[in-house]
Amino acid sequence: METASRWLPGEPGQTSEARPAEESAFLAALRARDGSAWDALVDEQYEPLLSLVRSLGVHQTNVEDVVQDVLLKAFCQIHKFRGDSSMRTWLWQVAINTCRDHHRSPWRHRAPLTNEAAEEPQPADQHRLGDDPAHEVVAQKERRTAIRQGVLSLPRKLRAPVVLRFYHDLSGAEIAALLRCSESTVWSRIYAGLRALSSALPPWLKEDFA
Repeated sequence: METASRWLPGEPGQTSEARPAEESAFLAALRARDGSAWDALVDEQYEPLLSLVRSLGVHQTNVEDVVQDVLLKAFCQIHKFRGDSSMRTWLWQVAINTCRDHHRSPWRHRAPLTNEAAEEPQPADQHRLGDDPAHEVVAQKERRTAIRQGVLSLPRKLRAPVVLRFYHDLSGAEIAALLRCSESTVWSRIYAGLRALSSALPPWLKEDFA
């Protein structure tokens, strides 16, 4: 079997999407079930997919299973991809739909329950923390955890655009392509999500977030 590098020429770190002249051949190889092409796609997209699926609220226990499901669906449905968007956009659409199905399925409840009370972040005692850098690290971790919990509490319609914009740094146009809606709808949902997030944050964080 040829190595995956056949499909990833050029400068290190350059993605297949950045090489328009080769995209057609790459897509043809994927449709032909070429093993090296699929190896290249998985090598390129596996970690980003893990991050995306995790940030869309899939329990850590199930993240890798969901990503494997995404890749299996992509393998089975590659003939439906017409090349109207980038490969990443199409693959992330598959991932978003798979996460939506996962959240609706009883399968999601098979993950072991965590001790939510133990995980609930508590306000940092500024009197106690002082200027100790180590304590500042703890406070920042508590802040990130609280914000993440607030994001995960958002309705899925609002959560997805917020996650894609602020956790994955996608533009409004990219998010619109992924969610198959207008860019104005994307920004409307982002602003609504941020308003809802502000209301969902614990009191000790709201002033800092505002």
